Amino acid sequence: MKKNEFFAQNKHFFVEDVEAVKQYVLTHCPQSEIAKIIERADEACAQSFRFDLRWDMEYTEIPVVFDKEINWLHQPADDPEWIFAFNRHHFWITLGQAYVLTGDEKYAEAFVRQCKSWICQINLRDPDCANACRTLETGIRMNLWIKAFCLFRNSPALTDSFCSLFEESMIEQEKFIAEVWNSTKIISNWGVLENHGLFTAALLMPEHPFSAAMLQESLHRLDLQLQRQVYPDGVHWEQSTMYHNEVTQDFLEVKLLADRNHIELPEGYNERLAKMIEFCVEHKKPDGIEMAMGDSDDIDVRDIITKAAYSFNNPQWKAAGYTEFDFDCVFDLGAEAAAAYAAMSALPSGRRTAVFPDSGHIFWHSSDTEDQTWLHFTNGVHGGGHAHEDKLHVDLFYRGEDIVRDSGRLTYVDKPERFEFKGPKAHNVIELDDQPSILCKRSWGYHKLSWSLNTQTRESNGFRLAQGAALGYMELETGSAVLSRKVVWLREDLILVHDEIYANPKDTHKIVQRWHFSPAAQVTLKGQTAALSLNHSDCEVLTLADNAQVRLTDTRLSLHYNTTTPSKMLETELNASGFASITTIFSLNPKGEKAPCFAVNAPVSLVSRQDRPFAKKVAEGWVIQKGADQFTVMIAHEDYMGPSDAVLVNERQGMGHVIVWSGMDKEQWGTTLAF
Repeated sequence: MKKNEFFAQNKHFFVEDVEAVKQYVLTHCPQSEIAKIIERADEACAQSFRFDLRWDMEYTEIPVVFDKEINWLHQPADDPEWIFAFNRHHFWITLGQAYVLTGDEKYAEAFVRQCKSWICQINLRDPDCANACRTLETGIRMNLWIKAFCLFRNSPALTDSFCSLFEESMIEQEKFIAEVWNSTKIISNWGVLENHGLFTAALLMPEHPFSAAMLQESLHRLDLQLQRQVYPDGVHWEQSTMYHNEVTQDFLEVKLLADRNHIELPEGYNERLAKMIEFCVEHKKPDGIEMAMGDSDDIDVRDIITKAAYSFNNPQWKAAGYTEFDFDCVFDLGAEAAAAYAAMSALPSGRRTAVFPDSGHIFWHSSDTEDQTWLHFTNGVHGGGHAHEDKLHVDLFYRGEDIVRDSGRLTYVDKPERFEFKGPKAHNVIELDDQPSILCKRSWGYHKLSWSLNTQTRESNGFRLAQGAALGYMELETGSAVLSRKVVWLREDLILVHDEIYANPKDTHKIVQRWHFSPAAQVTLKGQTAALSLNHSDCEVLTLADNAQVRLTDTRLSLHYNTTTPSKMLETELNASGFASITTIFSLNPKGEKAPCFAVNAPVSLVSRQDRPFAKKVAEGWVIQKGADQFTVMIAHEDYMGPSDAVLVNERQGMGHVIVWSGMDKEQWGTTLAF
């Protein structure tokens, strides 16, 4: 293969207008972002490598330097993920971007030198090279090699001899992936990344005797994976936002390349992909960062949403993405696409509730603005090895900042830290008897999982309810127990979370509820009320629990792989026999405008039996006062209703198992959120 032959093909690549891309970046992108790319490219030229760019999945901040020849099988510590990331060669994209922006041939020469080194040193079929050429890395590598190669199109460093060597290696890697196809690949994210790379290579490399067959085979596989790996609601089955985004991005790139090269995709492909994008739009917090569900990091996901909005010409997605192409988008799609995107209109969806029933996710929004209240409740199927023990978990975001959130992932290495971040102590859930509700089998497998029940949501008169139950504690030595959680949206600045523990009266359990706060929060505790001071808000977390110890505890979050950040969590601990409950109220306020919030228990009875209030195990009520506004809430824990009677709480009547009243009018009939 010669360079001019490659670029003279009647094919459309990711980026063709490199000079226009350069001008776009220099005029539209922050100088700090350009400087970081140049810095990382200079490091790569000096054979110093670290992985701290947006989609570097296994993040590292400490550079590894090779003074002499690069050893592509070098593992600097206990985590083989470093070798895996190293052999994906994302840093060659960085070299290519630096070359486009500066024209300095040192970047092209480094690319050619390192690519030759890898090809000469690594044999795909040699067991001793296994860590450098897993099928996952091979699929990723094929895609990244072609992207990088296209960025050096104007460089004399792409000699005919190098281009031939490059082509030979690509063909060998295509064959390597084409040979690997089984039932595991159909449902694994690995299979998507592998066949995305195979599709890219079979389409964009010069044709060879079996390239047409490989192109059709890769499309067949990808379509099958899109059908099998993604629930009907659009969520990837592994229950990790980061891996959902990863496979979504690959399916999207296939569509983009197919559209550019007039290739017809299988029937239903685009419709299923669109549902995946909808989940990206919802799980994106209002600041653009994906929520850290399962094995996930704090990554700005708007580049995927932006590219999808362009590809589907979807104005609602543009409203959720960037207003214009960012650095990554323009280097992926080119300046012409950037201009077309800029001309698109943006139309906020206006959606306030989004439900993903197959995977068990519920999202609430107060508005379409960046300072909205955003809440996520999850209680679905567990997923795969990338999933965590997060049934009944809640994330809450207000005025541009996390209030409570997931702790992240930290590591994949089979050691205590792995299970610390997968387990209940790292999530906003209930833990019983210091035991997990799932039992891990090393880093990726399980001895036992938890089953979820009754995940549902309802809205009425501006109030919202999300609820679910989990059966992970049915086999405790101290006796079986069922966990249930109800989340009640009273107003965008007032959220009630009610946890129920159903157990045999003869069994006593240690119960611990946890809330993980933003690392930016300054938190103090007075009695059972925690006060949070953040950059844009002053909030309170009120705990209502009998005979409980409420404490602030030092803990840590993992915002990126291999990193930890100090933070605080609120723990409520009690020992109880039989039924028990914990009520938490989140009072959210703009900075400097904190309204006093108080809550007291209110007796619950039937109207005809006001002198005989229900026991706590039957039903509970609360009167919540925030500023001048009052709310009354009742939650029943078992069926209480007589043949012809209503319930009475705080001198107000209603019927059902979750009821809300607003204001001081005692004559109003309550709003029922669950019958």
